[in-house]
Amino acid sequence: RKKKKKRTKKKKKTVAMNAPTSAVARAAIQMCAARGVPVVCSLRARESRDVWEQDAAYLKSLGASLVVLDAASRDGGGFRTRDALETLQTLPPVALALNGVGGASSASLAGSLADGGVMVTYGGMARAPAFVPTGAAIFNSVTAKGFWLTRWSEDKRRAERLAKQTRNGGFSGFAPDAISHLAVARARMFNRLVGMVDRGELSMPLRSVQIDGFVDALRAREGKVGEGKL
Repeated sequence: RKKKKKRTKKKKKTVAMNAPTSAVARAAIQMCAARGVPVVCSLRARESRDVWEQDAAYLKSLGASLVVLDAASRDGGGFRTRDALETLQTLPPVALALNGVGGASSASLAGSLADGGVMVTYGGMARAPAFVPTGAAIFNSVTAKGFWLTRWSEDKRRAERLAKQTRNGGFSGFAPDAISHLAVARARMFNRLVGMVDRGELSMPLRSVQIDGFVDALRAREGKVGEGKL
């Protein structure tokens, strides 16, 4: 008699992020949306409320479920306002926070994490240390990590070189199957991203200009969101 394997359905989680108009965050929002993962964003103040609303609407068009005024901005309540808390209660727990700012913004971001949540810092636009509130660290076991793409890429390339040495009879110090698994996982990740681009699930707007109008285009582009890279 065959035993039926029980399939445990993974519970959905929510991703929170600041600096949501950055290229990294915009890509993350689209990737989460493609996988059905809710995203909540903390957007810093703009020169006017109308501009902020326009940027917030743009983020929602990418897939964001909630956009709040960053806690580091004047009159910004972050994820602690009544409206934000009510919306968060309708979403799965926030398990991952992507921090590209630091300072008070990162503290608010870490404070939105549920039990066992992780804040990953990949940038520091505020030029201030990243913070985890004491309460979040003690009572919610929130942890903080860093991510540097250059090191990540170097580690993966090193693993692939070691795998090649192992296949050629050299000694790598690692089990060949473990090393080949890293190389396969990296290739699988890029294949998934390429597939998302092909299906239109992941895109970044681009805009071409003539070389003689490059400086004017840069000046006109400053402070604007969603118009694409030059």
